[in-house]
Amino acid sequence: MDQRKQNTTTWLSVFSEYILYSIIFLVPLFFDRRLGIVFSLSKVTILRCLIFIAIFIAFIRIRYLRAPVPPRPPLFWPILTFLLLLFASTITSIHPVTSFFGFYGRYEGFSTWLLYASLFFLAYWMVGTREHFRRVATLIAIAGSVMGIYGVIQRFGMDPYRWGGVDTVRFVIATIGQPNFAAAYVAMAFMFGLYFFLQRDGTTSRWITFTGLLLIFTCILFTTSRGGTAGFLVGSLVFLGFLGRDVIIQNWKRLTILLGSIA
Repeated sequence: MDQRKQNTTTWLSVFSEYILYSIIFLVPLFFDRRLGIVFSLSKVTILRCLIFIAIFIAFIRIRYLRAPVPPRPPLFWPILTFLLLLFASTITSIHPVTSFFGFYGRYEGFSTWLLYASLFFLAYWMVGTREHFRRVATLIAIAGSVMGIYGVIQRFGMDPYRWGGVDTVRFVIATIGQPNFAAAYVAMAFMFGLYFFLQRDGTTSRWITFTGLLLIFTCILFTTSRGGTAGFLVGSLVFLGFLGRDVIIQNWKRLTILLGSIA
């Protein structure tokens, strides 16, 4: 019986890990045209569903399978304090229901902040090794590349959807729904892709990563977001600073080719 419980706990742990991977990959890319608020409601709905499943699995593991309670992350008390302040402002607001669920359009209510906190704890407990981090970084880079492809499609007027009130030929929104948000996400994804571009030795995988980086950078330009572009430039300098002089010198050919391609 103990062995059966251990096997069940292991499988549930693996399932929880893949729920996290699904959140990282699907939330930025998923949208449903049948909804009134296409992007925000689509993404917060799928996030809620996956987080609820992860919480249910954690409850089963701890309550019935007697799995050990995960350790508290270093930011546990600051996050708890922040949530308590949000809860106090929610119950004392003019319209607590709106404060809880969020305004129709963005859904940034107290319930959404609870999801973000749950996602933080899930990531802290699931991403515990270098291999886990590589998987997360890979998914973010792939999602950014997919958004880059869709951004190029929008830019050249080949988008099968027509977005009312948004000229996606001039202002690419990708799968995020807003140019600044799209630029912010793909700029972050670019850094993960750049990490893999400098790390990989195989010719095929290196060129695939290189193509993904070009798509991501092109998407940033097509959003015409000044904030996203500024964030990309500053983030690139910070990233190169963390790499260090030795790594930059070692990979100067790759960096020169990449810089020459996007310049």
